Amino acid sequence: LVGLARAGSFALQKCTVINMGALTRNVPAELTVAAVAWEAEEGAIDESEPTFGQVPLTARRLSGYSIVSNELIADSTVDIAGLLTEQFSHAIGQELDNQVLNGTGLPCSGVLTAKAGYSVVMSAAAYSSVTCDNLSNMIAMLPEGFQSNLTYVFNRMATHFIRIQKDTANNYIYAKPGNGVPGTVWEVPYYQTAKITQPDAADATDASTAWAVLGNFKYFYIGRRLGNMSLDVDPYGKFTTYQTQFRIVNRWAAAVAQATAFCRLVSGS
Repeated sequence: LVGLARAGSFALQKCTVINMGALTRNVPAELTVAAVAWEAEEGAIDESEPTFGQVPLTARRLSGYSIVSNELIADSTVDIAGLLTEQFSHAIGQELDNQVLNGTGLPCSGVLTAKAGYSVVMSAAAYSSVTCDNLSNMIAMLPEGFQSNLTYVFNRMATHFIRIQKDTANNYIYAKPGNGVPGTVWEVPYYQTAKITQPDAADATDASTAWAVLGNFKYFYIGRRLGNMSLDVDPYGKFTTYQTQFRIVNRWAAAVAQATAFCRLVSGS
């Protein structure tokens, strides 16, 4: 089930997933790095120590529950248990994506909130006012140490506006995916998700709203408290109504490890 959830979730593919052996776990987060220096012969080596912060992870329950009539199970040409397994797994992956992007504190604060270390603000409130410079500025905002492994995350409407952007040489900044290579914007891969709210119309406005993010999602931690996920089946709890109960229970934690690894794109006022 973890594999099924991962297949439909950018968060489980891109973020750092950490197994948790208890309710809470403090995970080290790099603040400063060790340095090296050239020394004279027989010269003393300069001391250089990295520093680390602590990212607290607290597991919370994420679960689902369904009741299916036994007649449907018996008469259906579809494997109901298999179908529910796929649906629950997909829902888990999508909810983790939602929290990584939009979380408001429980279980985490997402990177579309002020939790992101940087923001690029567009000149107008209309989504269509996005420019090539806005997207390039997002890359330039992030410190050098986070520049590798970057990913843009957009919704469907944002992807449309970005696909039609051209540089001063009249070249599209969007590169189509092909031959196993993902689509890119300014040579940075992107992921499209429905978990970023999008306008109802192409010319809609939504002032001061974050609607895209760029980041190195390695610096977003997801804790997995339950190492294995399974679909629990109870054919007896609804014995008198001839129904079967299905349940899935997970426990996850999530937290931004390095806020400066993320930059969001915000519409103007």
